[in-house]
Amino acid sequence: NVIFRRSGGLRKLAHKLGLSMGGRHVERNWSDPEVLKAEVQNFAFVNGTAGIMFSGLELLAHGRADLHAAIVRNGGLRITGLQCGVQLRDSQNVTRRDWANFAVLESALTAYIRANGTAGMMPLAREFRAAGRGDIVHAMHVHHFGMISVAAKLGLRQGAKRPLDCRAEPKPNGYWKVRENLQKELFAFATWAQARTGAQQAAAIAAATA
Repeated sequence: NVIFRRSGGLRKLAHKLGLSMGGRHVERNWSDPEVLKAEVQNFAFVNGTAGIMFSGLELLAHGRADLHAAIVRNGGLRITGLQCGVQLRDSQNVTRRDWANFAVLESALTAYIRANGTAGMMPLAREFRAAGRGDIVHAMHVHHFGMISVAAKLGLRQGAKRPLDCRAEPKPNGYWKVRENLQKELFAFATWAQARTGAQQAAAIAAATA
């Protein structure tokens, strides 16, 4: 890191050494639809998703904050996937308007519990997110008064809350100075904080209407 700083950054250092930039460091014209399409298709086929549209978390985990930002500017994962001819996941085929329909949420939630959960029990928010289905958690909080309210409506038991392990794993020297690492950690924290806030609001609403 010291060498990079004294050289004016990675790009300038590569230029001084006569090296070409590769991967996410390549300068790309993200406003060109063909450039975006090529990068989306390449990531979808190379990084384990077998041609199926990936998630934002998968992009950040692979250090592709540049592609993530380009997709956001283009309108999001669903729109970009459709434009680039990449097969969408079931969750990405559901629009915001669809989630407002409780039957759509119930169907997605039931399918998730059948495949990943315990019958008759509402999974924890972090279990949804770990399985790549944070969209279900988001829909419950935004459109249906939170997980507590949805669980009560569907007759699901609330699982015992297991305490979060707040002990951060030690990071290597210089970890926090890498922009992509900082973006990844901020995104993870924001996702956790949003779910936590939504759960608190739902509990307050349930208590007020009891």
